[in-house]
Amino acid sequence: MRVRTFGTLLATGVAAALVTLTLSTAPLVAQESVIKGKVTSETGEPLGGANVVVANTNLGAITAANGTFTLTIGANAVHGQQIVLTARYIGHKPVTRTVSITSGEQEQNFQLAPDPLRLEEVVVTGVAEATDRRKLPMTVASVSQEQLQSVPGASAIQAIEGKVAGVRLVPNSAQPGGEP
Repeated sequence: MRVRTFGTLLATGVAAALVTLTLSTAPLVAQESVIKGKVTSETGEPLGGANVVVANTNLGAITAANGTFTLTIGANAVHGQQIVLTARYIGHKPVTRTVSITSGEQEQNFQLAPDPLRLEEVVVTGVAEATDRRKLPMTVASVSQEQLQSVPGASAIQAIEGKVAGVRLVPNSAQPGGEP
């Protein structure tokens, strides 16, 4: 009786070589970089709605109510390069930090100091970006929190109604083709 050891040995050797090649090249595959963190005030209060952006790109994230954010950078951009992260929140000084991106996860926490000079009002004008109130070509009226709470309404429109002279509020269904 003849034992086929050469064929079995050859098949085992080829299988072992394939496994070795597969495992040794796995780290060469680029992985994305995930930057997680939290944005807080100096007192440790989480700042929900803060912006965390990568300078000179369109990458960014907005923090959740608990101040946490997750920013994912694609595998094609991860080359050990350095990026500039900036965290911003209304009424606080922005914090900028240079970070080296690496594959996998890393944590970057930001603590923002209050800045009373940054409490300027932002007015939404319907154009591409917000405009400082002082630069607007028209007059602008404000409704304070106290005014809204003094006579509450069942909806946002009812709460604002009658608080600013000359304003006509028209509810809309927000449906395409809806009546104003």
